[in-house]
Amino acid sequence: MSQGTRPEAHELTYETPGGEPVRFQARFGPDRPLPDRGPTLGRMVRLGRGWVVRQYRLPARSRGDRRAREALEREVNAAVAVERAHGRGPHAGLFLRVVGHDLDAEEPFVLYEPPPRGAPRLTEARLSGRRFDEAARQLVRAVRLWEQAGQVCRTLAPDTVWWHDDGIVIGEPYGAVPVGHPREPFGQAPWASPEQLAGTGHCDPRDDLWSAARLLYAALAGQPGPHAEPPPDLGAYPQLSALRDGRAFAPRAADRRPVAELLELWNEPDPGPAPPPGPARGEYARRVGEKRERLGLGPGPAPRGEEAPGDEPFEVVCPYCLGPVAYDPGALFLPEEQGEYVAFDPASEPVELRRADMLRRAFQLCPNLSGLDEHHLPVPYLTNGRPLTVVTVGGSLTGKTHLLTSMIGEIEENGLEPYGITAEPLNPEWHQRFVRERLQPLRDGRVLPRTASTRFARFADGLLLTSRGRTRPVMFFDLAGEDLESHDEAMRFLAGAGAFLFVVDPLRALRLPELERHRERVGIRERDLGDEAFAAVLSRVPRTAGLMMTPSAVVLNKSDLVRFEPAVASWLMSPPPTDRLPEALRGESEDVYAFLRHHGSRAWLRPFTDSARCTLHFVSATGRGERGGTFPHGVTPRRTLAPLLSLLAMAGMVEETDPWEVGL
Repeated sequence: MSQGTRPEAHELTYETPGGEPVRFQARFGPDRPLPDRGPTLGRMVRLGRGWVVRQYRLPARSRGDRRAREALEREVNAAVAVERAHGRGPHAGLFLRVVGHDLDAEEPFVLYEPPPRGAPRLTEARLSGRRFDEAARQLVRAVRLWEQAGQVCRTLAPDTVWWHDDGIVIGEPYGAVPVGHPREPFGQAPWASPEQLAGTGHCDPRDDLWSAARLLYAALAGQPGPHAEPPPDLGAYPQLSALRDGRAFAPRAADRRPVAELLELWNEPDPGPAPPPGPARGEYARRVGEKRERLGLGPGPAPRGEEAPGDEPFEVVCPYCLGPVAYDPGALFLPEEQGEYVAFDPASEPVELRRADMLRRAFQLCPNLSGLDEHHLPVPYLTNGRPLTVVTVGGSLTGKTHLLTSMIGEIEENGLEPYGITAEPLNPEWHQRFVRERLQPLRDGRVLPRTASTRFARFADGLLLTSRGRTRPVMFFDLAGEDLESHDEAMRFLAGAGAFLFVVDPLRALRLPELERHRERVGIRERDLGDEAFAAVLSRVPRTAGLMMTPSAVVLNKSDLVRFEPAVASWLMSPPPTDRLPEALRGESEDVYAFLRHHGSRAWLRPFTDSARCTLHFVSATGRGERGGTFPHGVTPRRTLAPLLSLLAMAGMVEETDPWEVGL
């Protein structure tokens, strides 16, 4: 940074990898475009009295670039994961140190210590003998450490790996993605593997192994070699024999040996083997086994019934009063703009297409034998398959409204189609109002108002979901926390709910020090006794063998607040699985259970303990925190569809998924 013209000092606030907020006086150097990083800009920053770091930031003009934003978030997740795991251990020198970040700033950024001054690129260091062997071992060791952090770096190339003081240094992981993430075209040949360049399949740690092998070959041969095939002269370089024997140069990741096996060929110990399963992980398996035993099921997946859920004969029940109700063309009404209803006789409309459209908008008066307030049901609720009512459960400020809104927003963008499910509104006017009053404001970056208390529970939105040739109404209820905690007659509908989404707030549930400043900011205290709304709802639902039979999902919402915890990051930054869904749901459920059990009290797991069939999920309805009632960079929901997919799978609505394998 030039001393001739001293830049003006500004205050810079950021969060360290450990989660502590810090503030420095900062002087910024000029911006530098970065061809490999899209709109992201780089510059040198002098912190305090002379600490020089590199800043990479997304400028305000690129606020709407969702891909660039997500790439920066993935980079920070990967860098922080490695720093937390190895920043003070024997492998600390392998990676550029991440200094801090602020992903919620007006211009989101990450800070790193700069590369060692004067260090040559690995491919230009002219290493031989012991030094080359050490460089090879360190580079493959780094690939293994990335793997153990659940990441694929994707950016190992000549300009990101240096040699310094008898060791390698790897640059910023700006292309990092979680293991298993769908591949996208990225990088340049021959440093990026053929599958990575083509964007086929799913990211594999052995993608980085290819990159490491090609770098080491280039360092010896002085040239990069063929783009997509093993170099023909590998036999001339005995220093590469372990890489050759480990098939690191194979074009397909599946043909390369695992990274840990390659280290074994060098007699190199695994640098940081994964810890054995902790007590909490074993506890999850025991709980599932106990529930299966109580239900008279064997140790394996539950046996397939003769009919999938939803196929058996059923009687339609009013979701409000729980009384039986059947379609009655003599009890139909059309809504008016003022909220009133006018009688509608379908026979009075002779044009079939108009009559069908009017029936989609029509409501039927419920016989209402219970004495509740008069209420109406959408006609499509009565004229399609078995209805499914989904209720979000949680106290006030847990994010239920944002979760449901983001979930329906994902469905609006055809998020269920990969699972063979199509969606349309249950009632067009109600859905349009939901989009206008909730979905659009959230997409515009506005914080949604708290759900108002009500004396009569009405559904927030409804959809008609079609799968396996069947169409079923799905209605979503979103009630204020204080209403769920009450025992009013209006809450009797909970006994007939078809599925529950129990929403856990990490600020209340988790004993993590980095959450303290967030708790102070919003005025929330940690609770060991769980959520009162959970207890109230669980007490109202019928049981069999002591277990609630209603399909359920436990959602750790606002998981972005703990996104740098390894167990959270590996799930939160990955899209929901599109194949082997039951196995993926079991894996995530086990990790969420262990995380909640380790960092919170047992009370927060009561919905899982009390439910016969229940999955657990890491979710963020907005992807980031709000500032002053807005989300300055909009919202990027994370995995909001996963819990709904689980419930739909239990209901037999997900193609090629046995409903009896999910949740047990």
